[in-house]
Amino acid sequence: LSFKPKETFTTLENNTILKINNKSLDKFYSFIYDDIYDTINLNTDIAKIVLPYLNNNSEVLCVGSKNGHILQLLSKCNKISGLENSRFFIENSRNKYKELEVIYGNYNNIKLFPNNKFTHILISLFIVHSYDDLNYFFNIYYNWLIHYGYLFISYFDNWDTYYDIMNLNPSPKFNMNYNFNINIKEEPNGIILNEIIKNKNGKTKRKTLWTYNNITLDKLIYIGSLKGFKFIKNIKVKGNLNVCVLKKNN
Repeated sequence: LSFKPKETFTTLENNTILKINNKSLDKFYSFIYDDIYDTINLNTDIAKIVLPYLNNNSEVLCVGSKNGHILQLLSKCNKISGLENSRFFIENSRNKYKELEVIYGNYNNIKLFPNNKFTHILISLFIVHSYDDLNYFFNIYYNWLIHYGYLFISYFDNWDTYYDIMNLNPSPKFNMNYNFNINIKEEPNGIILNEIIKNKNGKTKRKTLWTYNNITLDKLIYIGSLKGFKFIKNIKVKGNLNVCVLKKNN
């Protein structure tokens, strides 16, 4: 993307803060995330796609587990772990689901886990769109998966129905304090997503900018095949949100 943020945050006016990409993942954002996005229903639908592939011997990694709902939904398998790059989301997850393991780490760190560790890996909402290099993306998860392990990639094939994943029924506390809006600016290779949260008096509480790369199914299949993955199926979740299912060849 052409948008290249250089600062962690910028003061816009009084107490208004602009935060960019992963610098947004603070305590405030972790508490309102489930009020912005329809995470319960979306994760329920994604879990229904993944569950038929699991058994009592499965060892599952969920990359980008956020507040932990997807971990709880998939917890019937033998062992499930979340990987999250925000300590605030991890704290929330541990408070809600004390029995589930969440690991703090960088999604780009190929050395974070030993090779051939997981039977299944789920890439959660937005994560694949944050990678500039899909070759390296597939290298990481090829290393972490066992032979013939499964990779589930949540992705948007375009952004026209992005609003379908918004939470239309946020909590009473959120409704009482905030209004929320988003706008999307298209770039040559992706989008800039602007999340705007305002207090009820109309003053901006938070502006968050996310830069996301475009992903197509053809690209996932092609690069995946070059990196040792066989395409199994593509499943529509909601709107333009899909799950691409691939299997490590050997």
